[in-house]
Amino acid sequence: MSKLSQQILEIVKDSDKHMTAEEIFLLAKKKKVDISLASVYRVLNSLSEEGCLRRISFSNKADVYDKSVSDHGHLVCSKCKETVDLEFKDLRKILLKQTGVDFDYYELTINYVCEKCKRLKEKRK
Repeated sequence: MSKLSQQILEIVKDSDKHMTAEEIFLLAKKKKVDISLASVYRVLNSLSEEGCLRRISFSNKADVYDKSVSDHGHLVCSKCKETVDLEFKDLRKILLKQTGVDFDYYELTINYVCEKCKRLKEKRK
């Protein structure tokens, strides 16, 4: 793995949230990493293809990157797109039993409106 890939992976792994490529780029610049936004995208694509991190895609927002590649789902706010990891005990076993196929991974997203967005909506009324 290149030094640049290691630096980008470290930024993602050190984060406590799911970040966009632009957020990762800004953090890299803050840490004095000599990199362009295009290079961040290239490195993130490579790291996700290698299984070092997971890309989470949305239909109307920029992709975010997850440091956890283990089986888990995501709780995503329909308004602000805040993304939170969800762990499901025995979901792999349940899915294997129901599908009868040995799959590589699953992607489960539960959409809701977070408390912060609910409060904003209430303030506007």
